[in-house]
Amino acid sequence: MEKLIQVNCEKAKSMLYAEDGVRFINKSVSSIEEFNDVINKKMTMVDKGELLYKDMKKVTFDGLTVDPHVGMKLGNSVSDITFNNELDRDEFIQHITGIKGWVKKETQLTPINAAKWDLAGFVVTPIFAYVIYGLALKIEAGTHIAAEGYSKSDRKSRFFDSMIEMIGSNGVLIIAALILLYLGYSIYKKYQNPPIVTSYE
Repeated sequence: MEKLIQVNCEKAKSMLYAEDGVRFINKSVSSIEEFNDVINKKMTMVDKGELLYKDMKKVTFDGLTVDPHVGMKLGNSVSDITFNNELDRDEFIQHITGIKGWVKKETQLTPINAAKWDLAGFVVTPIFAYVIYGLALKIEAGTHIAAEGYSKSDRKSRFFDSMIEMIGSNGVLIIAALILLYLGYSIYKKYQNPPIVTSYE
């Protein structure tokens, strides 16, 4: 099957089904010919890569996002593929499972596995907030030394400082508290009712 579809990932915008895998480029194109022109160029600013069927370990999906559990063999890695609609996602799953001979599997996550990323955020947020709060206090006291150069990093640093100055030390605490409340609620929900993960393998 040779078919071009549009996807919505950070490093991939167009995907082409090929004989031995799927190919990606970080550019929206309207034809297979245009896609192949980009792929075949040796020198290009466009990210491109290939995900071989033989290297896929299994497929899991969440909504319109599919994770084939393998990095691309060429170019930059794409950890998951987000489709623009359900038909494209279902076609991808059917195509890959047909080639690999996989069957559908449903796994109930343990409470810890379901909430692990929220737990990590709950631990990291106070640490990050403490650092930003200290910076906000220094800016308010006039003791913070801002970057003075014109490099990209210096400009980003000044922009970040101006954002912290606008938010203020109290604002930092309020935002941190809101994030912790959200993460706490999410941890509670996932711990009480761990989701079922659907995969094909």
